[in-house]
Amino acid sequence: ITFLTVAENLKIGEIASQLLAEKQISYKSIFGAYVMRAQYELASWNQEQKSEEKENQQMIQETVEDYIEQA
Repeated sequence: ITFLTVAENLKIGEIASQLLAEKQISYKSIFGAYVMRAQYELASWNQEQKSEEKENQQMIQETVEDYIEQA
């Protein structure tokens, strides 16, 4: 999962302020974009966790099978 740096957040804020000043976008669209980004990052993180859990389970299963074969 990647999080924005402080500089990136400041740049986004600066751009958003400029666009608002030019009345090209509304506060709702800015908030919506942040919410969508957060939801995407959370979904990506959850998917990564599930993938890691699956890999760990597979490794444990293979280890158990190896022990059984050696016994």
